[in-house]
Order: sequence, then structure tokens, then C-alpha cells
Amino acid sequence: METLLRSFIHFAGKQAVLQDCFLVGGAVRDMFLGRELSDYDLLLRRDARKYAEAFAAETGGRCIVLDELYGTMRVTHGGHYLDICLMQGAALEDDLANRDFTLNAMALPLGALHAPDRNEQIIDPCGGRDDLAQKRVRMVSADNLTKDPLRMLRAYRFAQELGFIIEGKTIETIRQHGPMIAHVAVERITDELRHVLLAATSYQTIRLMDRDRLLEQIFPDLITVGKIPRQKLLQSFGYLEHILNNPHLYFPGHAEAFSAYFRKPSRRMAMKLAVLFPSLAAAEENAKRLRCSRAEIDYIAGMRRYADRFSDAMGAEKEERLKLVHTIGPGLYAQILYHICQECICQLADSLTVYYCREMLDLYHGEYQERAALLPLLTGDELMKALSLSPSPRVGKILAELEQMTLDGRISTKREALAAAQIVNAHF
Repeated sequence: METLLRSFIHFAGKQAVLQDCFLVGGAVRDMFLGRELSDYDLLLRRDARKYAEAFAAETGGRCIVLDELYGTMRVTHGGHYLDICLMQGAALEDDLANRDFTLNAMALPLGALHAPDRNEQIIDPCGGRDDLAQKRVRMVSADNLTKDPLRMLRAYRFAQELGFIIEGKTIETIRQHGPMIAHVAVERITDELRHVLLAATSYQTIRLMDRDRLLEQIFPDLITVGKIPRQKLLQSFGYLEHILNNPHLYFPGHAEAFSAYFRKPSRRMAMKLAVLFPSLAAAEENAKRLRCSRAEIDYIAGMRRYADRFSDAMGAEKEERLKLVHTIGPGLYAQILYHICQECICQLADSLTVYYCREMLDLYHGEYQERAALLPLLTGDELMKALSLSPSPRVGKILAELEQMTLDGRISTKREALAAAQIVNAHF
């Protein structure tokens, strides 16, 4: 990424426009905080599209129009990109004054990027450096925040990512204008929400959003949930995140497998949505309303489909538990996590639910996986040949019975399967 930026600096110098180019936004913020720079937003006083296209042509890259209205272009090359936009307003300070938060309303002359005193050359009309030093997220103005209501949600995301607090007047504005977020496209809300929920520290952020009444504007279903039940939902969310971050405290023998399973972002996103609502049906409907990914919606639907069966299987005979484990497979992790969180159970609590969940995990990783690895002991073709059968529903029923016998541990070899098949077939 920095190689592409250096190339643009060289290009701008040749074009005699370097003095009209500025690094803005998150890159300046992260530079000031000493964080690694992951992307670069460039601001040009004039002819942004012209120079973006010329730079792309010179480097063999591509120039893509991101926003025709605001003159925002993206130049891509070798898997990296630069965003180049046209300055809005008569002066640089006017452009910066229209940004969301003070920590994003700073600029650095591009020619000073590698200067030893570059921090002293930062242009900061809104007091962003002071807010960074005080570790706070502060709006540039209330008008800026309500101009694009999604910025209210972004305030919490920035606070979460940076470990900052949200400044008081900014919170007051969010509380007053929170309902305006209903006018934002759900895809944009979901994209921002995903940043929040996928973080390992989302619980505190969700609590703050609830305190400031923004959470209920994003999830209107919560408005009708009473104060105590809502606190119970948030508590469940906290337990969920605690277990995801510390599976060894709950499942010492299976923590690595547990963590590996939930490494997939769609599973973590779905789990966190699942516990935010009074029922899995409500969670599924909200995931659809927010136009979450098909994987996330299907994941919650799968949890709902087997939740009652899982509850019934806890403490049931091993044969019944094996049937369920075989049906839901690795989805067992989701059921275990969900049921423990619903009861807000501490890892040290003397709880039957935790006991049964650990028992189910032991069964899954032990006897079930050993026996499932043997399947199928007989294929359909082998069965039909051995018993002189033609393709029919009977073949499927015999195979299903052999599968269950294998999982129960009653047969474990092809010879045993053939003998069992003859007995099963004789009963039809």
C-alpha cells in the first residue's frame, strides 16, 4: 500500500500538484496514534478525477468511480488501492468541518508525509489531536452527525476499536436523534454493526448503545421488551462473548476445537445476533430484515430448528443423544453455547446444563467421531449385491438402520454390517 502512495507522491510532484494534495481521515488519525496505516484517503484541491485517471494509466492500474457526486475515485494496482477525492468547499478547512468526528477531521500535506516534523504540520481546525490525546470520540457538529445518521453508530465502533469514550454532547445528540437511523439503508447499518459484533469486546459497546437508546432504534423489537428481560438478554450476550473469548474455562478438554469452529465470522455474527432477542425466531426475522448474509440467516434458522431437540436430549439415553449429534454435527457447538448463555451460567457454577453440555461434547469428540469415521460400512451397491435387492425404499431404510447401529457401537466391521443387514432385511 505504501509503495503505491509513494508512487503517487512522485507522480504528483511531476504534475506540479503535490502542494494541492493532502492525506486525510483515518490515516492521519492512525499516524498520530502510532498505529499501522491500512488505507490512505487523499484529498485534492482540484481535478481529482483527471489526476486519478492519469495516475492509474501511468502505473498500469485501474481507476474506479466510487462517488460521482463528490468526485471520489479509487485507483487499484497489485491488490492495493488509494482513494482520491475532490475537496468539498472553498478551503481545506471547509472540507474538514463537514466530517463526522474530530479525530477524522485532520489533514496532512502529502509532501510532508515523510518529514521528521510531520505531526507539527497536521492541519487540525476541529481539535482532533486534543480529542485523540484525551481518548474521546467527539462529533464535529450535531448537523454533521444527523446529515448521515449512520455516523451515530460509527461513534460506538470508533470508541470500541480505539478504546475511547464518546464525548458527552455527542451522546446527547445520539439520544435525541437516534430514531433517524431508521432512514439509513439496512445494508449500511448491517455492515457497520458487523464491525461492532465481530470484535471480541462488543459486549461493552452493546451495553452503551442500549444505555443511549440507539440499540432499540436498530432493533425495534427490543422496544417492547421490558427492562428486566432486556437486561437478561444483555447479560446472556455478555456470557456469550466471555465464553467465545475463554472457551478453556468452560470446556477445558475441547477449547481448541471450540475456538476453531467459531473462527468463521458468519458463525460469530449469527451467535451474537441469536442471543440479542427473546427467541431464535425473532433473531432470524431480524437477520432477514437487516439483510444479513445467507450463511448468517441459515445458521440462526438451523439453531432454531434443533433448539428444542437439544434441550430434550440433555440427560437422555446415549442412543438419543447420538442421534441428535449425528443430525446436527458441528452445529452442536452453537446449541451448547446458546443454552449455556440463556441461563447465564458461570463456568464455576454447579449447573446441570453445563454438566450435560460438557457430556455432549465428550460424546461428540469421543465415541461419536470414532464411530462416524467408520461410515458407511456398506454402500448401497454393496448392500443390493449381497442381498440380491433392487433399488427401492427398502434399501434406504436398511442403510439407515445400519448407520444407527454403527453409531450405537453395535457393529463396526463390514462383516458385522452384512450380517446385521440380513437380519434387518428379514424383518421387512
